[in-house]
Amino acid sequence: MRLNGNKERLPGGVAKRGGFTLVEVMVSMVVLALGLLASVIGIIAALNHTMLNDLRAQGIEVAQELVERVQNEPFKTFDTNHFTDFPTSVTRAVRNQSVTYNIVYSSARYPTTGGTHAIYSVKFVVSWNAMNDNHIFQPFSYTLQTQVGQDQ
Repeated sequence: MRLNGNKERLPGGVAKRGGFTLVEVMVSMVVLALGLLASVIGIIAALNHTMLNDLRAQGIEVAQELVERVQNEPFKTFDTNHFTDFPTSVTRAVRNQSVTYNIVYSSARYPTTGGTHAIYSVKFVVSWNAMNDNHIFQPFSYTLQTQVGQDQ
């Protein structure tokens, strides 16, 4: 029996109304909250990985700048003690944070077959500390090696 449009009468004369129960609304809110929480966790993880990539890119850039500097030096001024005027650390701004990159140099002289010329092998190790996924500072490093020789 229909009364007043869409409302139906239940036993006892109570009108049945459409809509959601409080339990259904609460369950849907919990599901929505869990989905939003998972999204926020994913965004934070993506930001952390992006920061680590930015730090690594700056470390690589520091090493490449040093290699280019060595390769542009005149060979006649080159020896194994050549790095006295090179920096041992460089500070760069990465995402408005000041990050210090420590630099360690090593070189070795290798005579050529004729013995009149030499080749120098130069290695740069650039290291820095960054927070990993577990919020613990972890050391990172990048090694770049080049050879410097003289044309005959």
